[in-house]
Amino acid sequence: MLLDKYLPPIPERPAAPADQDPADQGPAQPETQPLFEVCFGVPPVLAADTYALHQTLELTIGTREQTRYLYTVERDGDRAVCVVRSPALPPHLLEKAVPVAVPDAGQEAVFHVHATLTMKHAGGKRRPVRRENSAARVAWLDRHAAAGGFRVVESVNSTAQRWITRKGRRFWLDDTLFAGRLVVTDRAAFARTLAVGLGHGRAWGFGLLRIAPA
Repeated sequence: MLLDKYLPPIPERPAAPADQDPADQGPAQPETQPLFEVCFGVPPVLAADTYALHQTLELTIGTREQTRYLYTVERDGDRAVCVVRSPALPPHLLEKAVPVAVPDAGQEAVFHVHATLTMKHAGGKRRPVRRENSAARVAWLDRHAAAGGFRVVESVNSTAQRWITRKGRRFWLDDTLFAGRLVVTDRAAFARTLAVGLGHGRAWGFGLLRIAPA
């Protein structure tokens, strides 16, 4: 698959970091507050049920208001893997986590991120970006990059529908996978992007920007 060369490998057994201090609650993360990532396998039925996975994470990790976690689901061969990033992981996950390194300005990295994109239509309502509107997707990524402390060197994208069933209501969100190479332009801004994510839909597994050395 074209995206494969941009997907960093999932660690099989990550090393444990040093103890982490409790994080203060707030919408933004200072650069000095370390982030940690932990990966664990999830059953296929749970990986396919976005709402159920969200509820499971809330019970396992704590609410997003408490821990400000981001997450995404990736494939490791035939296995579904949930990747969680947070500055305030609970101890039982922190001991299995790895620290997230923030590149310096000028450094390049490969990246991928699942994002949900919308556009404002007549009447002011926001609707998912049409599948064929590639220009809008590229513009969305460039706009968020400029605000997020990085520049996109090259990228590809693919799109799908992510169906969610919540309390008897079934709906779908745009699921655009961006992957490519970026260069960091502002380390502090990029550190915040790694902490708070890109775009909307974080509760549904969108926005976690994963990077690896180029």
